[in-house]
Amino acid sequence: VAAHDGLARAIRPAHLLTDGDTIFGLSTEQMPLSGDDRALIRSETSRAALLAPVLAAAADVFALACTDAIVHARQVGDAPAYLTLCPSAART
Repeated sequence: VAAHDGLARAIRPAHLLTDGDTIFGLSTEQMPLSGDDRALIRSETSRAALLAPVLAAAADVFALACTDAIVHARQVGDAPAYLTLCPSAART
């Protein structure tokens, strides 16, 4: 869900019926999330409150990844890449 929020920030229009915007996520569960199990209680120590910054960061990172992919894409055949159309966007 958080990655789809990032996609919606970076790509407009997003979530169309034919654009294939499937995103897969993976967790290693290397670090357990502490806090109580009462996720619906919005206290500073609830699991929901502890997870919120992680989800916000996931959306930000995915939006940046979308932007990075567009800027670094190369032209294929007759389909122009972003930098072909807007070369001033390239880092110097």
